[in-house]
Amino acid sequence: MKKYYNKIDTYLLARHPNLWVLGIHIFIPIIVVTFLVLGLIGAVLVNVATVAYSLDDSFEQLGLAMVLPVILLLILFIIRQAKYNALRVHHFLPFKRRFAFFLAFWITFFGITSLPFATYFGSYFAPGINHNQKAYYEDRALLEKYMTHFYLKSCYHDESLDDNSNDDYLSRIDKPCDYRLDNRWDTLHLNVMRYNWEYAKYYNGNPDRISLPQARKEIATFISVAKQYKAEFKTEDVSEILEMNTTGKGIVWDKSSSNNVGFYTHIVNLPEYEKCIYWSKSYHSHRQVFRIFKWEFWRYLSLVGFSMAFLLIIYCSTNKGEFGWSLLVCALFPTVYGIVAGLLALFNILDGEVGAQILLALFGGAVVYVAFIGNFKPKLKRIFGISLNIMLPILVPIIISFEMLDEDEFFVFAFVIGLITTYIFSFYYRYQYLHPKTS
Repeated sequence: MKKYYNKIDTYLLARHPNLWVLGIHIFIPIIVVTFLVLGLIGAVLVNVATVAYSLDDSFEQLGLAMVLPVILLLILFIIRQAKYNALRVHHFLPFKRRFAFFLAFWITFFGITSLPFATYFGSYFAPGINHNQKAYYEDRALLEKYMTHFYLKSCYHDESLDDNSNDDYLSRIDKPCDYRLDNRWDTLHLNVMRYNWEYAKYYNGNPDRISLPQARKEIATFISVAKQYKAEFKTEDVSEILEMNTTGKGIVWDKSSSNNVGFYTHIVNLPEYEKCIYWSKSYHSHRQVFRIFKWEFWRYLSLVGFSMAFLLIIYCSTNKGEFGWSLLVCALFPTVYGIVAGLLALFNILDGEVGAQILLALFGGAVVYVAFIGNFKPKLKRIFGISLNIMLPILVPIIISFEMLDEDEFFVFAFVIGLITTYIFSFYYRYQYLHPKTS
């Protein structure tokens, strides 16, 4: 294995030095293998778990266990780029393909920072989940309504033991409550029992009358759809189910509740069936272990990788000392801005949101002036130029503040500004560092 790695390492260094510097033969296999292993672990856990909440806790613990390995990978990647892929070691690779390197940094950082959440991808393989959102909600509407045929509540039915018995001596016979045939035996009277998907409880619906053919159709439809969610039945014979529901024959009531009311279901594995329904609901609402299937989750996670790649490509493209001073300028910028804004607010000058934006634009203009217009030392100009590069993706969206854009559009706009800034400043750093005599 080591010999094979050394062969690839030597080949990339000789033929593709850009890829060798990025370390794709090191970091990409680590990311891919780790992701697949964690995803497989998640798939196993989700198939053996009985409670969704405990599963979420297990996934979180695995994610926390990956924090230190992720930090180690990030440090190793950053050190490698700082060592081989920077101006100060006379490898001018970033200047030849600087924007491509920035994208490679972003992808690598995104892959590494997503490893703690790799386990959650195993939840996609949870048993009984309907991944088709439209089909799921159609199924849920049918299952909610037709569950009344499969989840029964008992009522006391008084009958005399015989005609000669005492009037006060009555027997108590449990029969399905509000589920009976009319005198002509062609219409079914029932109180529709519905299921509350948010609170996982059953509740009574409105009284209804349906024909026997319709009842048979509903029972057959429920069986067909519920089996997709791992439901198993004591019997799938429609006529037998109807007879049990209307007469109570063959029903063994569960009276474990405190009010001594009996309940009965034709579904053998009711908890398993309810779990599948609950997981399908959580999958489409992006809750618990399924939160990673939500766009907003990856949007914010990608921002972490974007920010790290943004700073790393600047670090690799500039003088180390000047980069450090530029960070100090970025740190002092909001402090000085806050002090000036506070003083102006005391005199009602440039007050309010618009005033704050104007003042921020003026501060940004001052940085531009020092970096590009004013007659200052080249080193000071470069420091403010680097600071401007770092701050622009934050300043421009705040100053412009498009009120017509929603959150997603505003987020994309900030990303685009970052990409444009990175591309434009590639020429700036080439001009400042590769050709300093002409700057």
